[in-house]
Amino acid sequence: MCGLHNTCDCGMLFGKGEAPLCTVQGEDAYMYILASDYDGTLRRGESISEADRAAISAFRRAGNRFGIITGRGYSGFLRELDRVDFSDYDFLICNNGAVLYEGERLLRRHYCPGEVLETLIPFIISVGGLYAAITVDQTHFLAIYGRNADKTEGDGIGEEEYIHVHHLDRIRQFNQVDCNIGNEADAAEFAAQVNLRYGKWLSAFNNGTCVDIVPAGVSKPAGLREYLAFIEGGKPKRVVTVGDNFNDLGMLLEFEGYAMASGRPEIVERVGRSCSDIAELLGNLSK
Repeated sequence: MCGLHNTCDCGMLFGKGEAPLCTVQGEDAYMYILASDYDGTLRRGESISEADRAAISAFRRAGNRFGIITGRGYSGFLRELDRVDFSDYDFLICNNGAVLYEGERLLRRHYCPGEVLETLIPFIISVGGLYAAITVDQTHFLAIYGRNADKTEGDGIGEEEYIHVHHLDRIRQFNQVDCNIGNEADAAEFAAQVNLRYGKWLSAFNNGTCVDIVPAGVSKPAGLREYLAFIEGGKPKRVVTVGDNFNDLGMLLEFEGYAMASGRPEIVERVGRSCSDIAELLGNLSK
């Protein structure tokens, strides 16, 4: 029996400790869409828990969709998912909403004009940024300075390349710049300054000591809205989000959001709903 209604079309047996969750029947039928942050949410420590894996698998087998929304770039994130041996998802929204995939199918990429890099990267350097990484589709450019000062152009491996700060004009457009400012207060101030100076072209999100900079208007909730537009039609959808940090707050407030209990106390308080892991969240949704 489904915990939402008296009937259930999932046709599955659930093991001990698993909570059944399924698309319900009748005129009010709908599917769940769960969009999860990755670092600190789906992955805690160095791996994804067996409990979360089992819950997500049951959730998807019941006709629902599970996806990950992350600040990481697509190609690097695929390597990370391969490392943790996880492929149980329907969609990926990367670069904080700038890049959208349904399975392996590209849905949309958003770009910033490359000319802003010629002042943005020096700005990052001037505030003590430990590095500056520029995502262009599948390629990850690392600016040559600071901890990468001993690198030369051509040193990169695979999708990773190094670029001199005097050659930034070679990049015509990009999906995201990410950097680390060193401490959280400075990172928050730097993100605010980027939004003030470059708001016509860019949006900056601080996440601890890291700052992700994407095209203006791009964000995790905007990326999720865009994904929902691609799959509109069919059964009504109940959209649930879960995350742990500042760059997740928008999607947690706009949709039915749950903060990780282990996440930022400010986020937990602001959202008002929390869970210890995804398995717990899915179990609560089925009650």
